[in-house]
Amino acid sequence: MSGQGMRKECNFCGRRFGQEVKLCPNCGSTNIKLVAGENLFLGEESATESEKTKKSKTEKKKQKKKWKKIIVIFVSVLAGILLLLIVASQLILRWADKQVEKEKLSINEQVQQVLEDREMSNEEWKETMLPLLDELYSYHMDEEIAEVFDKALTDERPIYDWEHYLYASSLADFRVVEGILEYEQSAGSLQDYHNTMLVYYWLQYNDFEFREELTAEEKERLQPHVENLRNDVVEYVELTDEELNQLFMEGINGYGTVDYLAVDRILNEKNGIVDEGNVLDEAYINEVLQGAENMYGDAWKEEVFPLLNELYANNQMDVLYDIYMETQRNFKPIVDWEHFLFIRTLSDIYDIEIALEKEARGEQLQEWLYVNLLTDYYEFENFENRAGLTEEEKNKLMPYVIKLREDAKTRWNFDEGDWDELRELAVSEYGIVDYGIIEGYVKLWMEKYVNTNETKSIEEELKASVDMDNAAWKRRFFPMLDDLYEQGLDEELYNAIRLINTYDRTIAGWQHYYYAEKLMDYFDMENVWRIEAEGGEMEVYDYTVLLYGYLNLKHCKELSELSAEEVERLQPYWQKAYQDSITRWDFTDKQWKEIEETLVRSNGFVYFSDVKEFIEQWLE
Repeated sequence: MSGQGMRKECNFCGRRFGQEVKLCPNCGSTNIKLVAGENLFLGEESATESEKTKKSKTEKKKQKKKWKKIIVIFVSVLAGILLLLIVASQLILRWADKQVEKEKLSINEQVQQVLEDREMSNEEWKETMLPLLDELYSYHMDEEIAEVFDKALTDERPIYDWEHYLYASSLADFRVVEGILEYEQSAGSLQDYHNTMLVYYWLQYNDFEFREELTAEEKERLQPHVENLRNDVVEYVELTDEELNQLFMEGINGYGTVDYLAVDRILNEKNGIVDEGNVLDEAYINEVLQGAENMYGDAWKEEVFPLLNELYANNQMDVLYDIYMETQRNFKPIVDWEHFLFIRTLSDIYDIEIALEKEARGEQLQEWLYVNLLTDYYEFENFENRAGLTEEEKNKLMPYVIKLREDAKTRWNFDEGDWDELRELAVSEYGIVDYGIIEGYVKLWMEKYVNTNETKSIEEELKASVDMDNAAWKRRFFPMLDDLYEQGLDEELYNAIRLINTYDRTIAGWQHYYYAEKLMDYFDMENVWRIEAEGGEMEVYDYTVLLYGYLNLKHCKELSELSAEEVERLQPYWQKAYQDSITRWDFTDKQWKEIEETLVRSNGFVYFSDVKEFIEQWLE
């Protein structure tokens, strides 16, 4: 038997090793024996190695599967958490939106309660409403702000005390513009008066970016409305550069106020409705009417109808109205004129003019004028759709109808429910207004709201007139100034004019305008004297006021614009100014002569800037 396949085995530790080894390589023992099974040993060892390898691969696979499961579970959990977070955030946002909507609804309900409370005093109204307006502003609830503004003006509430008053006023303007465009969408086109109103508001906001009275935030919020307005004007009103220049020159006065009637006239000229060069001379009109005075029937019509046509073409409404009233007294056949319905409507509308002119003179309106105003309001409520009038005739009358509607907003203490209730009682399904029902309402209204003993201060009147157009403003305030002048209350007149100036209004055109200028000069001097008497330090301005006032009063006789009565009333003021000049100035006669030659113009006018320059040199 060969030794191949034989191995030694240590009897002590059991280690197997080759035959050539004498000692056990593991423990060093010599107690060894020869055994068979080298190939078996190697086979077992290989089998063990293979099994271990398989087990290792299996374990690795199991570990991979286990980690994959862990990763899948982790990703699933993470995705679930993210999904929950997204859903939760959406729910939170929806909840927040609902809370905001609830808050808005609550604020609006509070606003409506205040608007409907007629028993609340103006002071209580301010304390309650102004914080609510602040809330509306913070939530950008512009539609509600505009509604409050309109209602506050109607109810004569002190909304002008709100810090965003001018912002609210602008929103109300844009509300009107939006109404015009809504009309265009429903009717398919705009009327001429709509275009006039668009241009009117466009001119009002032509300098919007430079308005110092609006904050940067307010401008930013209003800017989209302004841009829409400008785009609308470009789209609906085609204007040449020459027409644009005319609008800026004639439609806006020196104080930045837009004249609606001037805008209307310019656009009418553009459309060929008015030809200013053909306005009929008063002498010619009188000649025609006097020649036809004793005519009747066809002879009268042949003589007068051509005149009426010319007056109609040139929009000479006052003359048309006077002729119509005369024909009613003398039974002339004006009913056959092609524009008879127009002139009869014009006569109804002139009730508005009569009432407003009387109020402007400071007169208390009679009951019948109030009745006419309210009756006319309902009669012309649906004027745009009135049958029998041509579109041209409606366009000519529309400025008066707008004036009536504006007056109604500020005159009657109505809310929407009152308007509707009275309409149901007084207006038939055919649009006929029951004069008796209107008269009964007016009696009750006058008892409640018209107090002839209650007068407002001029400051209150000025606050209430901030949005009044220039022509209406003059009709309202010039009679007040007339009253102060006629009573000889010059100091009160001076204070009133100073107050008017703070509201950026002008009294240019008032019959005593130049008297008022000299009066201002004197009382400005008095203010300087008072400051000086109290120990105040005199500045260049103060000396300028004194010399300027003295020269103006001295030369007032030379002004052709002053009446003899006005000059006589100014004499006491001149005497006081003269006494001051004697003690104040140390000029020689020659110097006085040079001063007057330098500072007093040939027409008797003195310019403040000239006097200021002289005083600066004199003080040096």
